[in-house]
Amino acid sequence: MYDKLRPYFSEIIPQNSQYEYFFDRFEYLLSLVYSDLNYKEKARFWAPTGSFGWKGLRYHPERHISKKIDLEIEEKGENWPLIKYGLFNKSVDRLIFIKKTLDDFYMSHGWAW
Repeated sequence: MYDKLRPYFSEIIPQNSQYEYFFDRFEYLLSLVYSDLNYKEKARFWAPTGSFGWKGLRYHPERHISKKIDLEIEEKGENWPLIKYGLFNKSVDRLIFIKKTLDDFYMSHGWAW
């Protein structure tokens, strides 16, 4: 998908490194939203992963998209766009819970960590 979409964004995101960042962000947010919408207590958790998953949080934690999202949530709180527009039951606590569940899932499967 990364390669298929690249030509459509080349004019507005000319740098490959910028495109890669935004693509990772898209995939991570997609997984996060999927997790929010499909989370069921006491059910087996699963979420889709993307290319961000193999980019090794253990090697470059400060640059991993998960950590960048953490900083945004910390800074914006209830005004973080996905909360503001109704996801995560408009709750920072729910977002933090779902995000931790998602990140733990990736860690346990060795994808992002």
